[in-house]
Amino acid sequence: MAFSDEVLRQGLNSEAIERDSDRVVFIRLNQHKPAEVRPLAEVSEQIKAELASIKAEQRGSEIGEQAVAALNQGKSLDSLAGEWLVEIQDHGFVTRQQADIDAGMLVRAFSMPRPEQGMVYQGASQGNGKYQIIELSAVISFDNLKNSTAVAEYQSILRLLSSRAEVVKSSPEDL
Repeated sequence: MAFSDEVLRQGLNSEAIERDSDRVVFIRLNQHKPAEVRPLAEVSEQIKAELASIKAEQRGSEIGEQAVAALNQGKSLDSLAGEWLVEIQDHGFVTRQQADIDAGMLVRAFSMPRPEQGMVYQGASQGNGKYQIIELSAVISFDNLKNSTAVAEYQSILRLLSSRAEVVKSSPEDL
């Protein structure tokens, strides 16, 4: 809206922009500076930093992919972490809504194939030269969890009823 013809050239207010359910804003041109090419001396440090960041990300991805390949060939995560002096963060079993784990990593973890034998590994570049590896050991489906919860509840009810009732055990001949 800020670069629409009405706002930029005609000097009119923008149409209403709804920010959330109880807030609306309008845009009006205060000052406009046309795009221009800045001198190289002014932007050279920014360019160097950007190039260094790109190179670090590429190097981190290369190393991370080598690590995933080594893990898939049978190397243990503990030995790899020891060699590269990195810390393993064990989150145990996680849920889709777990707040202490990066949302992108959760999406990746829940899209990984179910492990048939052993572990499944996948990695992802974090865009800052860092690379994270996910080790997936098992998947607990909601149905299995629901069934195990139902069995536990049923056994709990039986124990409660047995504790409140007088139970007399007899053989079928006595009936």
